Amino acid sequence: MSDAQLRAMASNDFVEAQRAYYANAPKAAALLCGSTLEAMLVDTLRRPHIQNDPRFTRFLNEKKMTQINWNRVSLAVLLDLAGRLELVRPTYLKLALGTADFRDTVHPLAEVRMQRAGLKEATVLVEIVALLAAELLASHGNDQMGVDETVKS
Repeated sequence: MSDAQLRAMASNDFVEAQRAYYANAPKAAALLCGSTLEAMLVDTLRRPHIQNDPRFTRFLNEKKMTQINWNRVSLAVLLDLAGRLELVRPTYLKLALGTADFRDTVHPLAEVRMQRAGLKEATVLVEIVALLAAELLASHGNDQMGVDETVKS
């Protein structure tokens, strides 16, 4: 990741997500996986060469947007844009969209409407973060995504 602060936050959140997972706290793991994905995607999508891509402009036009408010953009929009730019395989994007659903359960009424992430869902979400990190890394050569695949002690 090019932004050192985002890289540190994403790495810390992913480590914490794994610790939550192993502590049998799947909702916490799911929320932290969503945060990690958002940080990775924001870092990637804010890069000048990405924003200069004609597909970026087409995406904004289709969404009737003049720009992206990086402080308020949703994970679903970030994933959609990454897909349009072909930064991540479509299958991985579909899997990652579920992360946004589980991230919304931070709001109590959303959790009532949807189901809380269980251990099986958290297992998938932790793996999705690792998959997307690898995809984004591959699409940017030697740029370090900053997400470790194992828990740090």
